[in-house]
Amino acid sequence: MAFVIKSSAMVIHALFEIETIYEVLLIKFQYLTS
Repeated sequence: MAFVIKSSAMVIHALFEIETIYEVLLIKFQYLTS
Protein backbone atom coordinates (compact mmCIF):
# COMPACT_ATOMS: atom_id res chain seq x y z
CA MET A 1 0.00 0.00 0.00
CA ALA A 2 2.82 2.38 0.87
CA PHE A 3 4.45 1.51 -2.45
CA VAL A 4 1.32 2.57 -4.35
CA ILE A 5 1.19 5.89 -2.50
CA LYS A 6 4.90 6.49 -3.11
CA SER A 7 4.72 5.67 -6.81
CA SER A 8 1.64 7.83 -7.36
CA ALA A 9 3.35 10.69 -5.53
CA MET A 10 6.36 10.30 -7.84
CA VAL A 11 4.10 10.41 -10.91
CA ILE A 12 2.36 13.56 -9.65
CA HIS A 13 5.75 15.14 -8.91
CA ALA A 14 7.03 14.27 -12.40
CA LEU A 15 3.93 15.74 -14.04
CA PHE A 16 4.34 18.91 -11.97
CA GLU A 17 7.98 19.26 -13.08
CA ILE A 18 7.03 18.74 -16.74
CA GLU A 19 4.29 21.37 -16.44
CA THR A 20 6.75 23.82 -14.87
CA ILE A 21 9.30 23.26 -17.66
CA TYR A 22 6.54 23.67 -20.26
CA GLU A 23 5.44 26.99 -18.73
CA VAL A 24 9.03 28.29 -18.69
CA LEU A 25 9.50 27.33 -22.35
CA LEU A 26 6.19 28.97 -23.23
CA ILE A 27 7.24 32.22 -21.51
CA LYS A 28 10.61 32.17 -23.31
CA PHE A 29 8.87 31.54 -26.64
CA GLN A 30 6.50 34.47 -26.09
CA TYR A 31 9.47 36.66 -25.14
CA LEU A 32 11.39 35.72 -28.29
CA THR A 33 8.44 36.27 -30.61
CA SER A 34 7.43 39.62 -29.12
